[in-house]
Amino acid sequence: HNVPAKSMGIGVIQKGQKPETKQEKPSVLCSICTKNRYDSTLPLAIQSVIMQTVKPDALMIYDDNTEADRKDIRENETYGYLLEMLDRAKIKWFVVFGAQLGQHYGHQEANHREYKYVWRIDDDEVAEPDVLEKLLSHMKDDVGAVGGAVKTRGFGGSNGASPKLERIFNSPNVQWMDGSKVMEVDHLHSTFLYRAGVVDYNLELSPVAHREETLFTHELKRKG
Repeated sequence: HNVPAKSMGIGVIQKGQKPETKQEKPSVLCSICTKNRYDSTLPLAIQSVIMQTVKPDALMIYDDNTEADRKDIRENETYGYLLEMLDRAKIKWFVVFGAQLGQHYGHQEANHREYKYVWRIDDDEVAEPDVLEKLLSHMKDDVGAVGGAVKTRGFGGSNGASPKLERIFNSPNVQWMDGSKVMEVDHLHSTFLYRAGVVDYNLELSPVAHREETLFTHELKRKG
């Protein structure tokens, strides 16, 4: 259920929404699923969303912490500044408290929020300022999802990297590598922009939800 931004409760903390205005860009929801990172990388991820050259219409934070560990981010000084920056950037924001069933439940929540696109970012990722702008530029009519490079320690050049699903167990993911090449891939990893509501996340996975993004994006490709 929805809870006004000035009140407390289990469910959703939602900023009061302003009247809809005509938009030149497609509607985009940025989704961050988080657990145990209030005091580490989550603030950096949120700040990177705020600083985008093309901003999403809204930010959903799916908080999958246990009830005992949950925090009201509005009461925290650092998050207070970030929430004010979101307001100034005209990015709607809301927090959904999860049922500790895993991040795939949070991603499925975003998938059916009636936005045209969802930009998925993990809570330990910091996006460079032009990421969303570039992803949107590649979202053509025949594209279901598009992702960028996710700089990963220990990986540099593209040697041995493969975009093929059959190489998933013995080759690095192409998104871990440096480079600017545009290519068709069988699946995407970690962070990407996708067409919402076309396919569903597999909710039969355990709370660890390993490879949930591989299953999801490969199903998009299978759908054409």
